[in-house]
Amino acid sequence: MNFKRSHIQNHNKNKYMKKINTILLIICSLTAFSQQSIVNVERSSPRTDSSSVINVDGLGNFIGGNNDLYLISSSVGYGQNFGSNSVKLIGGGSYITSYNSVLNNSWFGQLRHNYELSDYVKTFVFYQYQYNNVLLLDRRQLGGAGVRFKVMPDSSKVTFDILTGLMFEEELLNTASLMPNEMYHTKFIRGATSLVFKTKITKGLSVTNTTYYQPHISDPSDFRVLNDLDILLAISKTLNFIISSEYRYDSKPPSSLRAYDYNVTFGVNYKFEK
Repeated sequence: MNFKRSHIQNHNKNKYMKKINTILLIICSLTAFSQQSIVNVERSSPRTDSSSVINVDGLGNFIGGNNDLYLISSSVGYGQNFGSNSVKLIGGGSYITSYNSVLNNSWFGQLRHNYELSDYVKTFVFYQYQYNNVLLLDRRQLGGAGVRFKVMPDSSKVTFDILTGLMFEEELLNTASLMPNEMYHTKFIRGATSLVFKTKITKGLSVTNTTYYQPHISDPSDFRVLNDLDILLAISKTLNFIISSEYRYDSKPPSSLRAYDYNVTFGVNYKFEK
C-alpha cells in the first residue's frame, strides 16, 4: 500500500513538474522574443535630476527531461548626463535552443547622444547594429540624427515627446529562406519619427508607450510601424515588475516572413539612478 501510494505521489509530482516546465517554456520563449525588433531607449534615460542610470533585464534557464530547453536572454542599458549632453549605451540579446534546434539567436547594440538646446528641444544622434535569425537579419546597421521636442514637461504626471529625423539603413538578409531573385542586400534612407507618452498613475505604477514610424524616403508605401507599451510596478526603489507589449508591422517584409509580429512579456527590471 505504501509503495502504491508512493508511486501515485511520484506520478502526480511528475505531472505537476511537467506542467511547471511547460509554463516556464512559454514564459521563457515570450521573454526572449521580446527583443525581436524594438530597441527601447526610454528605460535607460536618466532623469533630469540624476547624473546616471543603469538598467538591467536578465533571464537564464535550462530544462531537461520531458522538455529540452536552453535559454539565455539579457539586456543592459547605461545612461549618463554631462550638463547639456547625455549618452546612452544599450546592448543585449537572446539565445534559445530546444532539442538541438536554434529557435532564436539575436543580439543588438546601440550608442546614442543627446544635446539639450533648451528645456523643450534636444538633438539626437545614434548608431545601431543588430543580428536576428528570426527576422533573417545577418546584419542590420542604422545611423541617424534628428530633433526631440518635449510637448509636456517632466514635472507633470503626463509627458509627451515627439522625435523626428532621418536614418541610414543597411540590411543583409539570410538568403536560405528567400526567393531566388529576391533582394537580400539593401541600403537606403528612412524617416525616423517617434512618439513617446509617459504617465504616472500612482507613485509606484507608471506607463510608457513608444510608437515608431519609419518610412522609406523614396517609396512611402514601404514603411514600418512599431509600438512598445511598458507597464512598470515598483517593487522597491530599484526593482520593478514589468509587463511589456510589443507590436511590429512591416509593409514589405521578406517573402518568407509575415508582415507583423507581436508579443507580451512579464519580467523583472532593475534600474539604479544617482
